[in-house]
Amino acid sequence: MLNKHAKTVCHDLLLAGSGLRQMYAAAALARKYTVYAIGPERFPAGVHPAEELKEPADALILPMPSGKDGVHPASLLEHVKPGGTVLGGRMTDAECREISDAGYSVYDYARDEAFILRNAVPTAEGAVEIAMRELPVTLQGTKCLILGGGRVCAAVRSRFAALGAAVTVAARSARDLADAAADGCRTLPLSMLSDVAADSMLIINTIPALILSAELLAAVRPDALIIDLASKPGGDGVGAGESERI
Repeated sequence: MLNKHAKTVCHDLLLAGSGLRQMYAAAALARKYTVYAIGPERFPAGVHPAEELKEPADALILPMPSGKDGVHPASLLEHVKPGGTVLGGRMTDAECREISDAGYSVYDYARDEAFILRNAVPTAEGAVEIAMRELPVTLQGTKCLILGGGRVCAAVRSRFAALGAAVTVAARSARDLADAAADGCRTLPLSMLSDVAADSMLIINTIPALILSAELLAAVRPDALIIDLASKPGGDGVGAGESERI
């Protein structure tokens, strides 16, 4: 249902959503295209309210996830010209199918490799900011357990290791463990998670599944900080992009 090679000549763009990511995107795109936005209370320079759109737009750009900020993708299709392009982040299969069946090209930018790599950077930096703000100690020498593999895990572990944290990576994949070991991190399979979880001051999850069971959480030290960076449902039930004290 995903048309990854859609080629559309765009002149008028419609952005939906009010988040900072959408506003930065609108401002950047306005340098080259005529951009309209629906949702924000304030519009960046060069961006017009959707009410000023006189003809259907060439493309609709949804937030990430595509239903964020109360956006309902299907209800906005009337503002896009027939055969136009709809771009969104982390779109569901049902959304892609509905949009495609209506005759539009669909592109999920959250599946684009370049986007994934770039998006991992602010995610990792956000984790550093939370840890430095919430922990009562410096990151230097702090035992940090990171769950998962892939781009976000790589971005996170490299930054915490650079700040002197004692980083251990737990993952299922032998490849992910080898990759982390090559970066100088201590590694262990997820099946041995209980061996280090109880002694970690900082636990960062990047796995979009419930990994930290109630039994494991009960064994974690009371002053530990857990940061969940995974998509829903998250690794401990806290929620993506959130942190929790034990």
